Amino acid sequence: MRVFENLEQAYSEIQRDLYKSPSVVSTRVQNKVGLSLDGREAFGYTYAILGGIPESIPDLISFGQDHDLPLYVEHPDEMEEWLSYEVQDRLFPDSALTLPAADELNPALKTVMEGEHFGYTYRERLVGWYDALFATLEKNRDSRRAYWPMYRQLDALRSSMPTRIPCSIGWQGMIREVNQVATLLWFYLQRSCDFQNFWLSDIWFARKMQERVAVGLDIQPGALVHFVISFHSFIDEEIY
Repeated sequence: MRVFENLEQAYSEIQRDLYKSPSVVSTRVQNKVGLSLDGREAFGYTYAILGGIPESIPDLISFGQDHDLPLYVEHPDEMEEWLSYEVQDRLFPDSALTLPAADELNPALKTVMEGEHFGYTYRERLVGWYDALFATLEKNRDSRRAYWPMYRQLDALRSSMPTRIPCSIGWQGMIREVNQVATLLWFYLQRSCDFQNFWLSDIWFARKMQERVAVGLDIQPGALVHFVISFHSFIDEEIY
């Protein structure tokens, strides 16, 4: 497993590792079929980020702009609006049920609707996540059960169809002593991650989930460990 001191180092080294990875041609992304996307793909890629992840939405957007990571949408005002709703969807889904879903505000995701509805939204899959993980870790500080699944059995049954299924598998928190200090480690599991388009927001939201649980438990957040089965890039390798 690779270990990075901060997000800047992670970005640079992951980009280099993807360039060294095998070539891949993708003919399908979500409900889009008949594609011919040339790129690179790393299998079972695992790394940890120790810190240095932007705190605020403006800082996250700035990092994305500086590193040509578009965060789904083209205009900064759209990004800030989408991210603010996505924070509610992922961190506080129970209280966000009366608000528009972040997916509905994302121009790119409009293309993955199935009829009049999305195959799923993060909000509906995350209702109850915080209470469940917090209760598990508060009751048993050395628990290995504080896991929240995103990918469900129904998704596996639908996976052969041109439909939208989650890229995220789930998240797990574990409290362990790091330098004799109780620390919340956070594990983020993904089946698939597009480096240029989705990695930055995915890892940022995972960190925000980790921070929310850590604050509730009154301990510090530690390493964020990210495991991706298929980590890929469809950007011309000359940029590396």
